[in-house]
Amino acid sequence: MDAADIMRRVKSFTEATTLSDAMPLDLNQLVRDLLDARGTPWADLAAAGTIEVAFEPGDISEVLALPAPLREVLVALILNSVEALPGGGRITLRTWATPEAVYCAVADSGKGLSDEVRHRALEPFFTTKGPRHQGLGLSLAYGIVRRHRGELEIPRGEGQGGVVTFHLPPHRHAGRRA
Repeated sequence: MDAADIMRRVKSFTEATTLSDAMPLDLNQLVRDLLDARGTPWADLAAAGTIEVAFEPGDISEVLALPAPLREVLVALILNSVEALPGGGRITLRTWATPEAVYCAVADSGKGLSDEVRHRALEPFFTTKGPRHQGLGLSLAYGIVRRHRGELEIPRGEGQGGVVTFHLPPHRHAGRRA
C-alpha cells in the first residue's frame, strides 16, 4: 500500500496537469476552511494546547486555481510545521498581495532549516525525518504551485523558525477580499 501511494504521488508530480477546470478561488476562505476542519493533526494538537495555530488574512484578490491541489499544498506545509514542533509551539498562516501576486506563508516557531536542508528540501524523496517519511510533501507542493503559474520559496531563517511562502498570480477579473 505504501509503494502504491508513493507511485501515485510521484505520478501526480510528473504528469502535466491542465488548469482548464480552474476557478476563481478565495485563498483566505480555503485557509479558513482547512483550519476549521476537525480531526486534522493540527486541530487535535491545538485543542490539546500543544500547538497554537493562527491565521492572519490579508486583503487579497482571488486566484485562478484548482481547490483540491491547493488544499494539498497547504496541508503539506502545515504538516511540516507540526513536525517541526515536537514540543509544541506556534504555526502562523498569513496572506497578502501585491499587484503582481497573491502570497501565502506558513511559518512556525521551530528551529528553521539549515542552508543545506533548505537547498535540498524541494527534491523528491529528500527528508530529514527518517525512514517512516517519504520526502514528497514539499516537492509535490512545489510542483502544484508551479502548475498554477506560481512560485514556492523557502527563505533563509535557521534559528528563526521555519517559513515556506508561495505566491500565485491574481485572477484579473476578481475583486479584493479579506
